[in-house]
Amino acid sequence: MGSQIPASPIDINHYQHLQDIPLADPTFHTPGSIDVLIGTDIWGMFLLGETFTGGSKDPCALSTRLGWGICGPAFPRCTSLPTLRALPKFAAEEERLDEILQRFWELEEDGRPPAVDDLSEEIFCKTVSRKSNGRYVVQIPFSPNASALGNSYVKAFNQFLNLEAA
Repeated sequence: MGSQIPASPIDINHYQHLQDIPLADPTFHTPGSIDVLIGTDIWGMFLLGETFTGGSKDPCALSTRLGWGICGPAFPRCTSLPTLRALPKFAAEEERLDEILQRFWELEEDGRPPAVDDLSEEIFCKTVSRKSNGRYVVQIPFSPNASALGNSYVKAFNQFLNLEAA
């Protein structure tokens, strides 16, 4: 059995703008298997243009050839979540996820990429140079605590011979 979409039931009573719309999937808010996947390459052919929107953080309804479809954010109103938060194992994972999501949104709002690896950036700044022919030379940033590669000469040489013979 595959994943269920949505993962948890969604309380649609919080979305008044979606009431009384004849939906293509009237049970979209109840976990269940996926009936049809429509790729983005043909999604536009299904759209008819009419929409119902709520707030900026609410899902909207789109008129399609298959009926009304729902898209956008929908947050499950799940009663078991506080129980999970009380468990230490899940609490640590949730805090980490919250931290990652917070950083993601900060970077999205900032509009500039972060320094991926401070050590790599430091090596770049210290070792970058330019040759007389205009080419740049930068040291490869190796991790200081990387394990040794071992003796791979024989394997590499045999692979070279295999490639040469092909």
